[in-house]
Amino acid sequence: DEDNYEPELQNEINTLEVAGGGTFTIPKGKYKITHGIELKSGVSLRAENFCDVVLLAAESISDNYVFYGNNRENITIENIILYGDKEFGTHGIKGSMDNLNFLNNAVVHFDYGMYFTAKVGHEITLGLISGNYFFDNGYYSLGLSGIGGDDSSGDDDGCIADIEDMIIKDNFLADNYQGIGANCVKSSEFSNNIVRGSDIAGFRLESSSDNDVKDNLFHENNLDGMWLYGDTFRNSFESNIVINNNQGNMPFSFDCWRAQQSLEDDYDNNDEGAPGASWYPFLRTDDYGNPLHNYVWCQFNGIEIEMRSDLDDSYFYNNTIGRYDYQGSGFGPSQYDVRISYFPLFYGSTTTEITNDVVFENNYFLNSNPNSDRIKDYGCFTQYNNNKIVTFEPYTEEDFVVSIDNDYMETVCPQQKEGGDNWPVGCPGGQCYPCKVDGFC
Repeated sequence: DEDNYEPELQNEINTLEVAGGGTFTIPKGKYKITHGIELKSGVSLRAENFCDVVLLAAESISDNYVFYGNNRENITIENIILYGDKEFGTHGIKGSMDNLNFLNNAVVHFDYGMYFTAKVGHEITLGLISGNYFFDNGYYSLGLSGIGGDDSSGDDDGCIADIEDMIIKDNFLADNYQGIGANCVKSSEFSNNIVRGSDIAGFRLESSSDNDVKDNLFHENNLDGMWLYGDTFRNSFESNIVINNNQGNMPFSFDCWRAQQSLEDDYDNNDEGAPGASWYPFLRTDDYGNPLHNYVWCQFNGIEIEMRSDLDDSYFYNNTIGRYDYQGSGFGPSQYDVRISYFPLFYGSTTTEITNDVVFENNYFLNSNPNSDRIKDYGCFTQYNNNKIVTFEPYTEEDFVVSIDNDYMETVCPQQKEGGDNWPVGCPGGQCYPCKVDGFC
């Protein structure tokens, strides 16, 4: 249909809202959308069968979204294909909605596939995102984000508005810039999702606590399988398969203090001048030679599970982690299976940012690269219980004993437990590890 379908569909939604709610079944067809459609509380949209209805976002859709709902609730979207043209800033669906059921849809070729944000005074609660496909989207394919800031609630997660009690399960994501991203998300479930081919990480969790991440497959992503970031506490990771990531096998450089902003800077200024990097970011300059990442630089190769700072009380149980088809010499793909990464490498770092009290229990680590340590632990008081290391050709299993840096444990960790926050200071060139107990390199 060459005509814009938005006025007709919006009229159906508005009519049902006036009537107190209901469900509109969109007739089978392919429809052009040139203006965004505002969702209303209690009004649901569906197609009779998956693939019956395709909503095509016209080039330069005027509102930069197909569906939008602000402070809405009790909405179901089911069996609909949203197809965009990846114009910068476009969204398949966006907003702030409670009890949204987004079921068996496909979101393809947008800058942001699905992106929900909490607002101060309206924290998102309850929602089911299940059975969907997200293909070839840009900066976020499936993103949930509260609002970071000084938190007066006392729950120490650094968020002033949260997303809570969500269930994200049974989704398939492929070839997006980022896979599933969760920031300021609490008490939610991420289960049975498959994420592959992401330019950055299959799963990113930041400033999020008390979540269950289980039975997922994160594989063949170009950087990390899972990238877990700061102020993220008491999360459980169970029965996930995190294998064969760091497909790029190339360095990733970013601003240590502004990791998320570094991604946005790179994404907004990538060499093609269009959303979505063809690979993951490098340290780039603008037209005048100035670094895009202009604070402190960090660089690393991809990891199966990258844990940055402040991920206290994380629990990993019965996961399969590693690079199973490594061939070659050197450190090669997936430098480590897991890195618990506190980096005292730059001015202003404090011991309060070290990750504490992580437990790894009954996990399988795939030792495909004999030239690398499979775990690099810069955290404190990590427990390793009954883990196995697996080798191939021939297949073997044996107890995985993790070597601990005793100097680090004896100097840094006690200082951390005492609340030390004064090191490193005056480190030459901002580079120092390990720092001594007196606070200097």
